[in-house]
Amino acid sequence: MEKREFECRVITPLFMSGADVNRAELRPSEFKGMMRFWWRAARAEPDWRRLREQEAKIFGGAGEGEGRSRFFLRVSGEPEVGRNLKEDYELKWELKRVDGSKTLIGDHAGIGYLLYSTTGMFLRPYFKPGGKFYLKLIMEEEVTEQVLAALWLSVVLGSFGARSRRGGGSILCVPSCKKKDLTFKPQDKDAEEISAWLRKNLALINKILKPSLAKQVQYSNFKDSNIIISQKSFFGWEQALNDIGKIYKNFRFKKRKQFLKVAYFGFPILHFRGRNLRIEVKAGKRKEERWEYIERRASPLWIKILSNGEEYFWMAIRFNGQFLPPDAEIIEVEKRKNNNKWKARVSNTLKQPDSSLLNEFWEILREKGKEINLIQP
Repeated sequence: MEKREFECRVITPLFMSGADVNRAELRPSEFKGMMRFWWRAARAEPDWRRLREQEAKIFGGAGEGEGRSRFFLRVSGEPEVGRNLKEDYELKWELKRVDGSKTLIGDHAGIGYLLYSTTGMFLRPYFKPGGKFYLKLIMEEEVTEQVLAALWLSVVLGSFGARSRRGGGSILCVPSCKKKDLTFKPQDKDAEEISAWLRKNLALINKILKPSLAKQVQYSNFKDSNIIISQKSFFGWEQALNDIGKIYKNFRFKKRKQFLKVAYFGFPILHFRGRNLRIEVKAGKRKEERWEYIERRASPLWIKILSNGEEYFWMAIRFNGQFLPPDAEIIEVEKRKNNNKWKARVSNTLKQPDSSLLNEFWEILREKGKEINLIQP
């Protein structure tokens, strides 16, 4: 059995909990789940049966003959817990009406926008940036390289917990002893050098995971995908997250009237029009006289904060993959309350949405960052 230990530091607020969302908790299952997700994304395997067989040989599975995971992951340590992010860090934002629409304004409106569901109406406890904890991996020798590659991807490119795709839960992990394999912490000081460091490690991962040569993969993956890292470095997580948060917030506000098109950034999207009317943007399939709803689709845009231990950079990762099944549409569902009962109707539809708005946003980020390709077989 191979053993590796990592000292980890929370970079951005980590909203992780179990069934009780009012109690912050470091959960091994959350870390393993994210490792599994990034392993899949990097493999980019179009054959679901083959993908599942390969995945089960490492992570285990519930299917017949799949067996248990071939590695153990343990988490220890108790990072400091915060209860109200806005008050804890004296962040400033407020909800105001601008040009007839509500939006966040203030010095830290970018952070408020990205993490809004955890800091707005419903406050969630979180592990504070700077807090330390430890990860220990115990692996069968045959899967050691695959497991470490999955951990590297989930830590360096990914994040953990709620709002992980919008900058929450970024961490930095450093192995307790140096090995001649992947390096988890960049030593570089600018975007050009960090890009070279990323390319070097991704080349190693490419050799380990051997991504599929298929041209099209339906599920979310980063085959032939790109990453943008900020040209500017920041001296705190707040500045880095707020910077890209404001860029994203301003773009979404500018496109706010394109209800259905912005669903390409992920849905559901909720709009409240008083107490008795709300609009939900999601997806659906026509089934004769009714709709079969698709309630959720994760965003193909991943935002995170990367740190070398002293400076901070924002990163944006763009996933590929089929956004919706071919027979699905983006729909606008209007729900009205009458006599304490909600009645719903589909008021507008959009056939398969295109990526034009995401392309436009990506061009804005290109002007402010360094772009590199992720994994290309």
